[in-house]
Amino acid sequence: MADDLVLTPGGYRPQSTVHLIEPGHILDASGGVLQKRLAATGEVVESFGPVPVRPGNEPLHPANVFVPASVVPGLGSGWITYASWANSTGKPITSFKTTWMVPPPPATQSGQTIFLFNGIQNSSMIYQPVLQWGSSGAGGGNFWAVASWYVDGQGGPAFHSQLIQVSPGQNLLGVMTLTGQSGGLFSYECQFQGIANSGYPVQNIAQLTWCIETLEAYGLTKCSDYPGSSMTAMTAIEITTSGGEAPLSWAASNPVTDCGQHTAVISDASPGGEVVLFYRAGSEQSSWRWCHKCQGFFFTGNPTQGVCPAGAAHDGSQSGRYAALFGETAAGQQGAWRWCHKCQGMFFSGNPTQGVCPAGGAHDGSQSGHYASLFAESGAGQQGGWRWCDKCQGMFFSGNPTQGVCPAGGAHDGSRSGHYAEIFTPLA
Repeated sequence: MADDLVLTPGGYRPQSTVHLIEPGHILDASGGVLQKRLAATGEVVESFGPVPVRPGNEPLHPANVFVPASVVPGLGSGWITYASWANSTGKPITSFKTTWMVPPPPATQSGQTIFLFNGIQNSSMIYQPVLQWGSSGAGGGNFWAVASWYVDGQGGPAFHSQLIQVSPGQNLLGVMTLTGQSGGLFSYECQFQGIANSGYPVQNIAQLTWCIETLEAYGLTKCSDYPGSSMTAMTAIEITTSGGEAPLSWAASNPVTDCGQHTAVISDASPGGEVVLFYRAGSEQSSWRWCHKCQGFFFTGNPTQGVCPAGAAHDGSQSGRYAALFGETAAGQQGAWRWCHKCQGMFFSGNPTQGVCPAGGAHDGSQSGHYASLFAESGAGQQGGWRWCDKCQGMFFSGNPTQGVCPAGGAHDGSRSGHYAEIFTPLA
């Protein structure tokens, strides 16, 4: 790899094509020429040449991510997994917001660079508020930092705000806003809300129409080079157009799966949408089922099918295929869920009581892994309608006329519950 190639979102490019847009400046494309101007006066500070134009009706990335042939990491590079939505409403996007939490640092360091972002693109450029681990053309190191980027593909120009360090566990809100329109040219603002100098305006560019939630990575040699959590939930997604809330329908794509990376679309709502980017396999455990007798959520991977409060063992013969998520409390999900080895059911262990087990006494999670349940409604790859019963502490399905049978007596009671969704594949 040539010494002057550096990483940016969108791949490698010469350092000379990577430019800082300092606070108090804008990037303007009037007359088809990219120029840095003073925001206060409009005075041209630097000119970067013609605006890249790539004809066609396809988004810029991931097709134009550039990785030179000499770069051969142990694992796949580029856009790893993502969700996308194309605005075909005929009305321009006026705002795109996403909230996510800065994940734990990777357990191992191999000189890797990781980018997490929501973004909007056209066939020539992409505009994005980016969370970064590792080094890029904007700087960085073995820490998390944020900056806003406006970049071309295939080694073309890239523009960034100053890089600002953030901390694991910090909540981020990446926002892109339409600020003006003149004929066929549009102006936008991009920033991390509440983090000063984390963005800059771009003005007089072609309309941005393709929206994405993306994990992008380079230089990884082992799966532990990914962040030290199973996934990152991109939550509270809201996209508006000049006609109101956008009719979202996210499509998940998984170009690289060497560690089991994948995207799950939790909700197409706006506001309140959610997309989960998984870093590795083992984030989910299969063999969970719905019991049509008690409406409970139970594990079928052991020789015993447990104890059902409606009598005898749980019965998953009418159930679709479910998976339980391994994890702790994070944005968009609640930890402290456990498997009870006595009844095989899922229950919430975060209260002083461990509930009532149909096998007798309280639930026992001492042999359980740590599970998390998603706060969500039905969407692609998951089923909503799941609730916590405050009588027995168990997870049950509330979407049928019956609320099932509770081991504490009567039917399950989800009146005090949040709205949960479970990872789901219907019966064929």
